[in-house]
Amino acid sequence: MSDIHGNLDRFEKVLKQIDIQDDDKVYILGDVIDRNPYGIEILLRIIEDKRFEMLLGNHEYMMLDYLDKYYQKKKTSDALNLWALNGGMVTRSAFFRLSKDEQLRIYHYLRNLGVAICDLMVNDHMFYLVHANANMNYTKGKVYCDDIDDLYSMIWNRRYDDSIMFDDRTIVAGHTIVAYYTMNYQDPMSIYFDSDDIKDASYIDLDCGSGANNIISRLSCLRLDDFECFYG
Repeated sequence: MSDIHGNLDRFEKVLKQIDIQDDDKVYILGDVIDRNPYGIEILLRIIEDKRFEMLLGNHEYMMLDYLDKYYQKKKTSDALNLWALNGGMVTRSAFFRLSKDEQLRIYHYLRNLGVAICDLMVNDHMFYLVHANANMNYTKGKVYCDDIDDLYSMIWNRRYDDSIMFDDRTIVAGHTIVAYYTMNYQDPMSIYFDSDDIKDASYIDLDCGSGANNIISRLSCLRLDDFECFYG
């Protein structure tokens, strides 16, 4: 799942469909927050439930950039302006309504998020999970901000062509709404994949526009065990 963007109704609809069991793992590929009112509420639910594993998105990065400066009593205006331009004010307001302990809990959770899981094996199929785009310099294990020289490429960069980066794993990402690839702005968005069969894809995009509230936007979830797609 990726790019929930504070849309609690869609999040709950997807969770109802997938019916998480005790031994399941749900990977959230960033951008839980911003644009809609309930990003902080969803984030707290993710933190509480050990079945969720979240990666850093560019929206969480913008929030962290602002909070780093805020806590260090440095100038925050540039960081806040960028975050605000990307729908962050609703998240900022909700964050500062929390108790100081809850604020710090969220801050430290975000500060310790991974950026990518590079070689996740599910039923003999390898996946590369990341918010925006894979980086071929990082191919093993789970990588964090401090491990990466070019963080921008993994949380901000879009995939601009159909070139295949890996022949041994499938990249699963979000960040870029699927309509960017399909050029279909009329029908409800569905998970994008760059092959005839999703099981053979080298790249899968999960961002079906949950941040927007229009007739084509949805929240998607891909079950890695069997490639079944769910929408809310």
